Amino acid sequence: MYKINKTRIAIIGMIGCVLMASAQSKQLKTYSEDVNKVEDEYGIMDCKETYTYYVDELGNYVRHGNYKLAGSNLVEDNSSWRRHYFKSNYNATATFKDGWLNGLLTVTMRSEFTTTDGGIAVTVDKLTANYKDGIPHGAWKYARTFPKENNRTGVAIAMNFNHGM
Repeated sequence: MYKINKTRIAIIGMIGCVLMASAQSKQLKTYSEDVNKVEDEYGIMDCKETYTYYVDELGNYVRHGNYKLAGSNLVEDNSSWRRHYFKSNYNATATFKDGWLNGLLTVTMRSEFTTTDGGIAVTVDKLTANYKDGIPHGAWKYARTFPKENNRTGVAIAMNFNHGM
């Protein structure tokens, strides 16, 4: 028959307490805020930021899980001798692990703006980047396309990282 001593019971009890405290400290909460009609030097911005987090033992909010930022901004100036217009819509999604980017980060921005001849140009910028524990790791791709010009690619960059290098 196996003999259980008090030391083993104490060690198992301490490990259980540590595991329970760790599980309780990572109870995920959701942060979500609308930022409406904030005006800065880039115009008027509307956006919504949503992410999950937990509160660590020091009371800090630590992002953990899904992250999303979506919004738009508008700059319109009709007071000068030439009309100036800029509008953009953007989305960013990512995953965090214990406060660090971990996994795929995707950022997309669609912009419309006036050209020197008074027309409207459209660009779409897209970045996909992979992270592991807050460090670039894996494929990164950036492209700027022009939808009004049959999705002509203006810039395309691809890189691959291995633990930040």
